[in-house]
Amino acid sequence: MAGMRAALKITLTVALLQLCASNAYPFDYILKGEISERFYVVENAVNLESGRFDIDDTYNTLYVSPSMAFSFGSSVDGLLAADIECLHSIESEKDGVDVLLRSAYLTWRTGRSTVRAGQQPFLIGKGLILDNDEPGISIDYRIKGPYYSGIDAVIVEDSSPLASITLGYKPGFLERLELFGVWFSDEDDSIAEAIERIIGSKRSHSTGDLFWYGVRADLFLWDVYFSGIFMMQDGRINLKKGDRERHEGLSSYLMDVGLDYNFSDCFSAGAFLFLTSGDKHPRRGEFHSFISVIPYNPRTSIFFNGGINEQFSSDAVSLSGITPAGVIAPGIRVICQPSDRLSAEMTVALMLAEKRPSSKQKWYGWEADLIFAYAASKDVVLFLEADYFHHGDFFKTRYGRRPDLVTYLILGLNLFF
Repeated sequence: MAGMRAALKITLTVALLQLCASNAYPFDYILKGEISERFYVVENAVNLESGRFDIDDTYNTLYVSPSMAFSFGSSVDGLLAADIECLHSIESEKDGVDVLLRSAYLTWRTGRSTVRAGQQPFLIGKGLILDNDEPGISIDYRIKGPYYSGIDAVIVEDSSPLASITLGYKPGFLERLELFGVWFSDEDDSIAEAIERIIGSKRSHSTGDLFWYGVRADLFLWDVYFSGIFMMQDGRINLKKGDRERHEGLSSYLMDVGLDYNFSDCFSAGAFLFLTSGDKHPRRGEFHSFISVIPYNPRTSIFFNGGINEQFSSDAVSLSGITPAGVIAPGIRVICQPSDRLSAEMTVALMLAEKRPSSKQKWYGWEADLIFAYAASKDVVLFLEADYFHHGDFFKTRYGRRPDLVTYLILGLNLFF
Protein backbone atom coordinates (compact mmCIF):
# COMPACT_ATOMS: atom_id res chain seq x y z
CA MET A 1 0.00 0.00 0.00
CA ALA A 2 3.07 2.29 0.06
CA GLY A 3 2.57 5.36 -2.07
CA MET A 4 -1.20 4.77 -2.28
CA ARG A 5 -1.96 8.26 -1.00
CA ALA A 6 0.14 9.97 -3.71
CA ALA A 7 -1.19 7.68 -6.44
CA LEU A 8 -4.79 8.37 -5.44
CA LYS A 9 -4.22 12.13 -5.54
CA ILE A 10 -2.69 12.01 -9.03
CA THR A 11 -5.37 9.67 -10.39
CA LEU A 12 -8.24 11.73 -8.96
CA THR A 13 -6.79 15.01 -10.22
CA VAL A 14 -6.31 13.65 -13.76
CA ALA A 15 -9.85 12.23 -13.74
CA LEU A 16 -11.33 15.55 -12.61
CA LEU A 17 -9.44 17.51 -15.27
CA GLN A 18 -10.57 15.08 -17.97
CA LEU A 19 -14.17 15.38 -16.79
CA CYS A 20 -13.93 19.18 -16.80
CA ALA A 21 -12.66 19.10 -20.40
CA SER A 22 -15.47 16.83 -21.54
CA ASN A 23 -18.42 18.26 -23.44
CA ALA A 24 -20.75 15.47 -22.34
CA TYR A 25 -22.20 17.48 -19.40
CA PRO A 26 -23.17 21.14 -18.89
CA PHE A 27 -20.16 22.60 -17.09
CA ASP A 28 -19.99 25.66 -14.85
CA TYR A 29 -17.21 26.84 -12.57
CA ILE A 30 -16.16 29.57 -10.12
CA LEU A 31 -12.53 30.56 -9.44
CA LYS A 32 -11.72 31.71 -5.91
CA GLY A 33 -8.71 32.14 -3.71
CA GLU A 34 -7.35 33.17 -0.34
CA ILE A 35 -4.07 34.69 0.79
CA SER A 36 -3.22 34.16 4.46
CA GLU A 37 -0.29 36.07 5.90
CA ARG A 38 1.00 35.33 9.42
CA PHE A 39 3.83 37.02 11.34
CA TYR A 40 4.92 35.23 14.54
CA VAL A 41 7.00 36.26 17.54
CA VAL A 42 7.43 33.16 19.71
CA GLU A 43 9.31 32.90 23.00
CA ASN A 44 10.05 29.72 24.97
CA ALA A 45 7.85 27.47 22.84
CA VAL A 46 7.98 23.73 23.45
CA ASN A 47 10.49 21.66 21.49
CA LEU A 48 8.58 18.50 20.52
CA GLU A 49 11.82 16.54 20.13
CA SER A 50 13.33 17.32 23.54
CA GLY A 51 10.19 18.28 25.47
CA ARG A 52 11.88 21.47 26.72
CA PHE A 53 10.61 25.02 26.35
CA ASP A 54 13.60 26.44 24.53
CA ILE A 55 12.40 27.67 21.11
CA ASP A 56 12.60 31.40 20.40
CA ASP A 57 11.76 32.42 16.86
CA THR A 58 10.46 35.22 14.71
CA TYR A 59 9.09 34.04 11.41
CA ASN A 60 6.64 34.76 8.65
CA THR A 61 4.33 32.39 6.75
CA LEU A 62 2.43 33.10 3.57
CA TYR A 63 -0.31 30.79 2.30
CA VAL A 64 -1.73 31.23 -1.19
CA SER A 65 -4.79 29.02 -1.71
CA PRO A 66 -6.36 29.07 -5.20
CA SER A 67 -9.47 26.97 -5.82
CA MET A 68 -11.99 26.11 -8.51
CA ALA A 69 -15.52 25.01 -7.62
CA PHE A 70 -17.36 23.44 -10.54
CA SER A 71 -20.58 21.62 -11.36
CA PHE A 72 -22.01 19.32 -14.01
CA GLY A 73 -25.75 19.85 -14.06
CA SER A 74 -27.68 19.72 -10.81
CA SER A 75 -26.42 16.46 -9.30
CA VAL A 76 -22.62 16.51 -9.72
CA ASP A 77 -20.16 19.13 -8.47
CA GLY A 78 -16.61 19.23 -7.20
CA LEU A 79 -13.64 21.22 -5.98
CA LEU A 80 -9.99 21.61 -6.93
CA ALA A 81 -7.88 23.50 -4.35
CA ALA A 82 -4.18 23.88 -3.62
CA ASP A 83 -2.01 25.46 -0.90
CA ILE A 84 1.28 27.20 -1.63
CA GLU A 85 3.15 27.74 1.65
CA CYS A 86 6.13 30.07 1.95
CA LEU A 87 8.11 30.19 5.23
CA HIS A 88 10.81 32.65 6.24
CA SER A 89 12.46 32.49 9.67
CA ILE A 90 14.26 35.66 10.76
CA GLU A 91 16.01 33.99 13.71
CA SER A 92 17.30 30.87 11.94
CA GLU A 93 17.41 32.45 8.46
CA LYS A 94 15.60 29.43 7.03
CA ASP A 95 13.37 29.66 4.00
CA GLY A 96 11.06 27.09 2.46
CA VAL A 97 8.32 26.72 -0.13
CA ASP A 98 5.84 23.86 -0.19
CA VAL A 99 3.05 23.17 -2.69
CA LEU A 100 0.19 20.89 -1.64
CA LEU A 101 -2.91 19.61 -3.38
CA ARG A 102 -5.44 20.26 -0.63
CA SER A 103 -8.67 19.15 -2.29
CA ALA A 104 -9.64 17.29 -5.46
CA TYR A 105 -13.04 15.66 -5.15
CA LEU A 106 -16.41 15.07 -6.82
CA THR A 107 -19.78 15.16 -5.07
CA TRP A 108 -22.76 13.25 -6.43
CA ARG A 109 -26.25 13.88 -5.05
CA THR A 110 -29.19 11.63 -5.77
CA GLY A 111 -32.37 11.14 -3.76
CA ARG A 112 -31.45 10.77 -0.11
CA SER A 113 -27.76 10.06 -0.71
CA THR A 114 -24.69 12.27 -1.10
CA VAL A 115 -21.42 10.63 -2.16
CA ARG A 116 -18.11 12.50 -2.16
CA ALA A 117 -14.91 10.86 -3.46
CA GLY A 118 -11.37 12.17 -3.68
CA GLN A 119 -8.96 14.29 -1.65
CA GLN A 120 -11.35 16.06 0.71
CA PRO A 121 -11.71 17.47 4.25
CA PHE A 122 -12.61 14.90 6.91
CA LEU A 123 -13.84 15.82 10.40
CA ILE A 124 -13.96 12.67 12.54
CA GLY A 125 -14.97 12.83 16.20
CA LYS A 126 -15.57 16.60 16.00
CA GLY A 127 -12.00 16.93 14.74
CA LEU A 128 -10.54 15.46 17.93
CA ILE A 129 -9.70 12.21 16.11
CA LEU A 130 -9.08 13.50 12.59
CA ASP A 131 -9.28 16.99 11.10
CA ASN A 132 -7.48 17.08 7.78
CA ASP A 133 -7.78 16.78 3.99
CA GLU A 134 -7.17 13.15 3.01
CA PRO A 135 -7.97 10.86 0.06
CA GLY A 136 -11.12 8.84 0.64
CA ILE A 137 -14.85 8.48 0.17
CA SER A 138 -17.71 9.88 2.22
CA ILE A 139 -21.34 8.71 2.01
CA ASP A 140 -24.21 10.55 3.72
CA TYR A 141 -27.73 9.11 3.73
CA ARG A 142 -30.93 10.75 5.00
CA ILE A 143 -32.83 7.87 6.59
CA LYS A 144 -36.16 9.58 7.23
CA GLY A 145 -37.06 13.07 8.38
CA PRO A 146 -34.44 14.31 10.87
CA TYR A 147 -32.57 10.97 10.98
CA TYR A 148 -29.37 10.47 9.00
CA SER A 149 -26.28 8.27 8.72
CA GLY A 150 -22.77 8.60 7.38
CA ILE A 151 -19.84 6.40 6.39
CA ASP A 152 -16.26 7.60 5.82
CA ALA A 153 -13.33 5.60 4.45
CA VAL A 154 -9.97 7.39 4.50
CA ILE A 155 -6.27 6.78 3.76
CA VAL A 156 -4.17 8.59 6.41
CA GLU A 157 -0.45 9.34 6.21
CA ASP A 158 0.74 7.14 3.30
CA SER A 159 -1.16 3.88 3.63
CA SER A 160 -3.01 3.68 6.98
CA PRO A 161 -6.77 3.07 6.58
CA LEU A 162 -9.40 4.72 8.75
CA ALA A 163 -13.15 4.10 8.65
CA SER A 164 -16.04 5.62 10.59
CA ILE A 165 -19.80 5.20 10.82
CA THR A 166 -22.28 7.72 12.24
CA LEU A 167 -25.98 7.56 13.13
CA GLY A 168 -27.57 10.90 13.87
CA TYR A 169 -30.70 12.88 14.63
CA LYS A 170 -31.27 16.62 14.06
CA PRO A 171 -34.03 17.90 16.36
CA GLY A 172 -33.62 21.54 15.29
CA PHE A 173 -31.41 24.29 13.89
CA LEU A 174 -27.76 23.86 15.00
CA GLU A 175 -28.78 20.78 17.01
CA ARG A 176 -27.70 17.17 16.63
CA LEU A 177 -27.41 13.88 18.49
CA GLU A 178 -24.91 11.35 17.12
CA LEU A 179 -23.57 7.90 17.85
CA PHE A 180 -20.31 7.04 16.11
CA GLY A 181 -17.63 4.39 15.79
CA VAL A 182 -14.14 4.70 14.25
CA TRP A 183 -11.41 2.20 13.31
CA PHE A 184 -7.79 3.01 12.42
CA SER A 185 -5.00 0.62 11.40
CA ASP A 186 -1.42 1.86 11.68
CA GLU A 187 0.58 0.86 8.59
CA ASP A 188 3.12 3.74 8.67
CA ASP A 189 4.79 3.45 12.13
CA SER A 190 2.70 6.44 13.21
CA ILE A 191 2.00 5.20 16.74
CA ALA A 192 5.69 4.49 17.33
CA GLU A 193 6.60 8.03 16.29
CA ALA A 194 3.97 9.53 18.59
CA ILE A 195 5.05 7.48 21.61
CA GLU A 196 8.73 8.18 20.83
CA ARG A 197 8.17 11.90 21.11
CA ILE A 198 6.38 11.55 24.45
CA ILE A 199 8.34 8.95 26.46
CA GLY A 200 11.65 9.07 24.62
CA SER A 201 11.75 5.37 23.75
CA LYS A 202 13.31 4.90 20.31
CA ARG A 203 11.34 2.30 18.39
CA SER A 204 11.57 1.83 14.69
CA HIS A 205 8.27 0.13 13.79
CA SER A 206 4.69 -0.10 14.98
CA THR A 207 1.43 -1.64 13.93
CA GLY A 208 -1.90 -1.64 15.65
CA ASP A 209 -5.64 -1.31 15.46
CA LEU A 210 -7.33 1.52 17.35
CA PHE A 211 -11.07 1.83 17.96
CA TRP A 212 -13.13 4.80 19.14
CA TYR A 213 -16.84 4.78 19.95
CA GLY A 214 -18.87 7.56 21.47
CA VAL A 215 -21.70 10.06 21.47
CA ARG A 216 -21.95 13.70 20.42
CA ALA A 217 -24.65 16.19 21.39
CA ASP A 218 -25.25 19.81 20.33
CA LEU A 219 -28.47 21.09 21.88
CA PHE A 220 -30.23 24.22 23.09
CA LEU A 221 -31.16 23.91 26.75
CA TRP A 222 -33.58 26.83 26.96
CA ASP A 223 -31.29 29.80 26.15
CA VAL A 224 -28.03 27.94 26.82
CA TYR A 225 -26.26 26.12 24.00
CA PHE A 226 -24.71 22.81 25.08
CA SER A 227 -22.05 21.14 22.95
CA GLY A 228 -20.35 17.95 24.03
CA ILE A 229 -18.63 14.78 22.93
CA PHE A 230 -17.60 11.69 24.89
CA MET A 231 -15.67 8.75 23.46
CA MET A 232 -13.95 5.60 24.62
CA GLN A 233 -10.87 4.17 22.95
CA ASP A 234 -9.40 0.69 22.94
CA GLY A 235 -7.26 -1.50 20.73
CA ARG A 236 -3.84 -3.16 20.45
CA ILE A 237 -0.43 -1.58 19.85
CA ASN A 238 2.55 -3.58 18.59
CA LEU A 239 5.95 -1.93 18.98
CA LYS A 240 9.11 -3.42 17.51
CA LYS A 241 12.78 -2.47 17.80
CA GLY A 242 15.24 -4.89 16.24
CA ASP A 243 14.42 -8.38 17.49
CA ARG A 244 12.46 -7.12 20.49
CA GLU A 245 8.69 -6.73 20.35
CA ARG A 246 6.19 -5.27 22.78
CA HIS A 247 2.46 -5.85 22.59
CA GLU A 248 0.19 -3.55 24.58
CA GLY A 249 -3.51 -3.11 25.04
CA LEU A 250 -5.02 0.35 24.90
CA SER A 251 -7.87 1.71 27.00
CA SER A 252 -8.58 5.45 27.26
CA TYR A 253 -11.28 8.09 27.03
CA LEU A 254 -11.93 11.72 26.05
CA MET A 255 -14.64 14.19 27.04
CA ASP A 256 -15.14 17.75 25.78
CA VAL A 257 -18.20 19.73 26.90
CA GLY A 258 -19.12 23.40 26.71
CA LEU A 259 -21.95 25.76 27.64
CA ASP A 260 -22.49 29.10 25.84
CA TYR A 261 -24.96 31.88 26.51
CA ASN A 262 -25.71 35.04 24.51
CA PHE A 263 -26.25 37.93 26.92
CA SER A 264 -26.92 40.32 24.04
CA ASP A 265 -26.43 40.64 20.30
CA CYS A 266 -22.80 41.69 20.85
CA PHE A 267 -21.73 39.78 23.97
CA SER A 268 -21.60 36.06 24.81
CA ALA A 269 -19.75 33.93 27.33
CA GLY A 270 -19.25 30.26 28.03
CA ALA A 271 -17.45 27.63 30.05
CA PHE A 272 -15.87 24.35 28.96
CA LEU A 273 -14.20 21.25 30.30
CA PHE A 274 -11.77 19.21 28.21
CA LEU A 275 -10.65 15.87 29.66
CA THR A 276 -8.49 13.01 28.42
CA SER A 277 -7.31 9.98 30.34
CA GLY A 278 -3.64 9.65 31.26
CA ASP A 279 -1.13 6.97 32.13
CA LYS A 280 1.03 7.10 35.26
CA HIS A 281 3.36 4.36 33.98
CA PRO A 282 3.34 4.53 30.14
CA ARG A 283 6.42 2.32 29.81
CA ARG A 284 4.71 -0.78 31.13
CA GLY A 285 1.34 -2.47 31.05
CA GLU A 286 -1.77 -1.33 29.23
CA PHE A 287 -1.54 2.12 27.66
CA HIS A 288 -4.13 4.60 28.97
CA SER A 289 -3.25 7.86 27.18
CA PHE A 290 -5.71 8.99 24.53
CA ILE A 291 -4.27 8.77 21.00
CA SER A 292 -5.61 10.81 18.09
CA VAL A 293 -4.73 10.52 14.42
CA ILE A 294 -4.50 14.13 13.12
CA PRO A 295 -6.51 16.17 15.63
CA TYR A 296 -7.41 19.82 15.95
CA ASN A 297 -8.33 21.06 19.43
CA PRO A 298 -9.47 24.70 19.48
CA ARG A 299 -9.78 25.10 23.25
CA THR A 300 -6.46 26.98 23.66
CA SER A 301 -3.66 28.04 21.33
CA ILE A 302 -0.44 27.01 23.14
CA PHE A 303 -1.23 23.91 25.19
CA PHE A 304 -3.53 22.65 22.44
CA ASN A 305 -3.50 23.92 18.84
CA GLY A 306 -6.30 26.42 18.43
CA GLY A 307 -6.30 30.13 17.69
CA ILE A 308 -6.36 31.76 14.29
CA ASN A 309 -4.44 28.87 12.69
CA GLU A 310 -7.37 26.48 12.51
CA GLN A 311 -6.82 25.66 8.84
CA PHE A 312 -3.13 24.93 9.40
CA SER A 313 -3.36 22.18 12.05
CA SER A 314 -0.37 19.83 12.23
CA ASP A 315 -0.08 16.61 10.24
CA ALA A 316 0.84 13.94 12.80
CA VAL A 317 -0.54 11.13 14.92
CA SER A 318 -0.39 12.60 18.40
CA LEU A 319 -1.25 12.30 22.05
CA SER A 320 -3.58 15.07 23.21
CA GLY A 321 -1.89 17.58 25.46
CA ILE A 322 1.85 17.63 26.14
CA THR A 323 2.50 14.48 28.20
CA PRO A 324 1.00 11.00 28.57
CA ALA A 325 -0.38 11.96 31.98
CA GLY A 326 -3.61 13.13 30.35
CA VAL A 327 -5.24 16.49 30.96
CA ILE A 328 -8.13 18.09 32.81
CA ALA A 329 -8.69 21.56 31.36
CA PRO A 330 -11.57 23.71 32.68
CA GLY A 331 -11.87 27.15 31.13
CA ILE A 332 -13.99 30.14 30.23
CA ARG A 333 -14.43 32.04 26.97
CA VAL A 334 -15.81 35.53 26.40
CA ILE A 335 -16.71 36.94 22.96
CA CYS A 336 -17.51 40.58 22.27
CA GLN A 337 -18.64 41.80 18.85
CA PRO A 338 -19.52 45.51 19.09
CA SER A 339 -20.01 45.77 15.33
CA ASP A 340 -20.21 43.60 12.25
CA ARG A 341 -16.55 44.37 11.50
CA LEU A 342 -14.89 44.12 14.92
CA SER A 343 -14.72 41.17 17.33
CA ALA A 344 -12.65 40.19 20.36
CA GLU A 345 -12.35 36.81 22.03
CA MET A 346 -10.63 35.88 25.31
CA THR A 347 -10.04 32.37 26.65
CA VAL A 348 -8.60 31.46 30.06
CA ALA A 349 -7.99 27.82 31.01
CA LEU A 350 -6.31 25.80 33.75
CA MET A 351 -4.52 22.55 32.83
CA LEU A 352 -4.09 19.72 35.34
CA ALA A 353 -2.71 16.20 34.93
CA GLU A 354 -5.38 13.50 34.89
CA LYS A 355 -2.88 10.93 36.20
CA ARG A 356 -0.25 12.50 38.41
CA PRO A 357 3.27 11.07 37.95
CA SER A 358 3.94 12.20 41.56
CA SER A 359 2.23 14.21 44.27
CA LYS A 360 4.31 17.25 43.26
CA GLN A 361 3.27 17.12 39.62
CA LYS A 362 -0.43 17.90 39.81
CA TRP A 363 -0.87 20.79 37.38
CA TYR A 364 0.65 21.85 34.08
CA GLY A 365 -0.17 25.54 34.37
CA TRP A 366 -2.66 28.06 33.06
CA GLU A 367 -3.13 29.82 29.74
CA ALA A 368 -4.73 33.04 28.55
CA ASP A 369 -5.43 33.75 24.84
CA LEU A 370 -6.70 36.98 23.32
CA ILE A 371 -7.78 37.35 19.67
CA PHE A 372 -8.90 40.51 17.87
CA ALA A 373 -10.35 40.44 14.34
CA TYR A 374 -11.27 43.36 12.12
CA ALA A 375 -13.03 43.00 8.76
CA ALA A 376 -11.80 45.96 6.73
CA SER A 377 -14.11 44.81 3.94
CA LYS A 378 -15.86 41.62 2.89
CA ASP A 379 -12.57 40.47 1.30
CA VAL A 380 -10.00 41.64 3.87
CA VAL A 381 -9.76 40.49 7.50
CA LEU A 382 -7.01 41.52 9.96
CA PHE A 383 -6.06 39.50 13.06
CA LEU A 384 -4.06 40.03 16.21
CA GLU A 385 -3.51 37.18 18.65
CA ALA A 386 -1.60 37.24 21.97
CA ASP A 387 -1.17 33.99 23.94
CA TYR A 388 0.42 33.41 27.34
CA PHE A 389 1.18 30.13 29.15
CA HIS A 390 2.39 30.05 32.78
CA HIS A 391 3.95 26.73 33.88
CA GLY A 392 2.77 24.86 36.94
CA ASP A 393 4.61 22.56 39.30
CA PHE A 394 4.45 19.67 36.81
CA PHE A 395 7.25 21.26 34.76
CA LYS A 396 9.00 22.78 37.78
CA THR A 397 9.41 19.29 39.27
CA ARG A 398 10.48 17.78 35.95
CA TYR A 399 13.17 20.35 35.10
CA GLY A 400 14.24 21.38 38.58
CA ARG A 401 12.99 24.93 37.99
CA ARG A 402 9.96 26.63 36.54
CA PRO A 403 10.51 27.22 32.80
CA ASP A 404 10.24 30.74 31.44
CA LEU A 405 6.82 31.92 30.31
CA VAL A 406 5.63 30.84 26.87
CA THR A 407 4.34 33.73 24.76
CA TYR A 408 2.98 33.91 21.22
CA LEU A 409 2.28 37.12 19.33
CA ILE A 410 0.67 36.64 15.91
CA LEU A 411 -0.32 39.26 13.36
CA GLY A 412 -2.49 37.97 10.54
CA LEU A 413 -4.17 38.99 7.32
CA ASN A 414 -6.72 37.06 5.25
CA LEU A 415 -7.42 38.28 1.73
CA PHE A 416 -10.21 36.64 -0.26
CA PHE A 417 -10.52 36.94 -4.02
